[in-house]
Amino acid sequence: MAYDKIKYNNEYNKKSYDRITILLKKGEKEKIKEWCKAHNKSLNQMMVNLISEKMKQDQEGSSG
Repeated sequence: MAYDKIKYNNEYNKKSYDRITILLKKGEKEKIKEWCKAHNKSLNQMMVNLISEKMKQDQEGSSG
């Protein structure tokens, strides 16, 4: 049986990661992608970083 890298990657991702879907108005995704590119980040990387930073700020604000 031949090794199917795509199938393996899809199965690994399904086991290892959660997926979030967001809906944007037409054209917004491209604007966001360009903004991310200007900051040398992928769309996924930027969203994860922004959410993590906001959660950290909220946590710091509520702990004191």
